[in-house]
Amino acid sequence: MFLAIIITFVFFVLRLLDIIPRPSLATLNTTSLLFFLIAMYVCLLKCKNKLYTIQLVTYFVIITFITLQTVIAKYNVFLPVWVDFTILTAYITTNKKIAIIISVYSLFALFFIKLFNLYNIDAFSFMTLIMSLVAFSILGFLISLQLDKYAKETLEQSKKLEKLALIDELTQIFNRRAFFKIAQKLLMQAKREEKTLTLIMMDIDHFKKINDTYGHKAGDIVLKSFVSEIQKIIRQNDLFARIGGEEFVLLLYDTSEKDVDAIVDKILNAIRNMHISINENTMIQITVSLGIYIIQSYNEDNIQQALINADKALYVAKKTGRNKAVYY
Repeated sequence: MFLAIIITFVFFVLRLLDIIPRPSLATLNTTSLLFFLIAMYVCLLKCKNKLYTIQLVTYFVIITFITLQTVIAKYNVFLPVWVDFTILTAYITTNKKIAIIISVYSLFALFFIKLFNLYNIDAFSFMTLIMSLVAFSILGFLISLQLDKYAKETLEQSKKLEKLALIDELTQIFNRRAFFKIAQKLLMQAKREEKTLTLIMMDIDHFKKINDTYGHKAGDIVLKSFVSEIQKIIRQNDLFARIGGEEFVLLLYDTSEKDVDAIVDKILNAIRNMHISINENTMIQITVSLGIYIIQSYNEDNIQQALINADKALYVAKKTGRNKAVYY
């Protein structure tokens, strides 16, 4: 429709400058069409919930208007060409169903004015117009298919990029960026609802030694196995993310201290009892240290400070023997 407004405006200017010399009626009609298109464009912006109806009515009125102007002009090849461009814009700016309806209606309008001799044109020129209309309809349909394909590919690419931005590539859980983005929202929600949050920092013990002894590929296997084991324990709505090399964080929403203790015990026991196959001949076991901070949402505004507190508890756990949980 925006393209139709541009074309109409250009035609209107050319008429005013007498570059396209025609009767004053043509100028009046073009001016009316220009105002109508602008009005419809504004209506489309304001009434998005009725977009389908507005688009359909708009193009019906435009085609009818052009047809009547053609009948009044009696012999004017330029006006039927307007139908071609109107149909093309219909395919580009609306859905294919509307555009096909408009194409059929346009064909019917041309046949109608020829059938009743309302348009002074020979049979050859008339068939040329019909073929032009069909050609523009096919062209518009093909363009709309490509636009749909491009839109779909763009959407898929956007989703992939969004996933890459928020998901840790190795473990396929949330990354540090995603954690802070989601956790801050949960903190604000907890503040409104006067709920508590529990932040659990996790660090795989002696992970550097695993990398040095067995290689980084083995380290990747350990990380993925660790994540898989934790996911068996936590609830679906718990926020679990990798925020560093071997550092992970778990955020529990509105969980009692008793339930937190139960989850912590499950994590420690599950990790202790894991047997990770590094290769055909090697199995290793790991342990994890936990730092726990219970966030009283009414006096916390920033998830960063909560993470610092949990990290302090984690530091104590690692300095006092590892393979344990320490509360801040």
